[in-house]
Amino acid sequence: MRRLPVLCPQEYVGVAEMRAVPCNRCTAGWGREEQRCTISVGCEHLPTVEPREVPDCPIQDRCQHQAQSEGPCSVRARGMICESALVLAGIPDQDAHPLAFNAQLA
Repeated sequence: MRRLPVLCPQEYVGVAEMRAVPCNRCTAGWGREEQRCTISVGCEHLPTVEPREVPDCPIQDRCQHQAQSEGPCSVRARGMICESALVLAGIPDQDAHPLAFNAQLA
């Protein structure tokens, strides 16, 4: 079975060409009823921020988290940007970025 390039929260498949495409082949967290990934990102327990405080994400046009969210993805809704997006955007020293989120941090 050929794997499609997808940004997956569990395993970053297709990192080279990352495109947001339907991600329905996962057996670990695809919710058939919800038609979206149900795997926790790791920040869901944190409080959300005001809409004006939601940051822009440098890869939101091709991020699977964003593609499956009606509003901002769960990380941006909490006022942060996931570290993988910062890496992919070429931001140097993403660890020091004031809005960087890493699931291991949480």
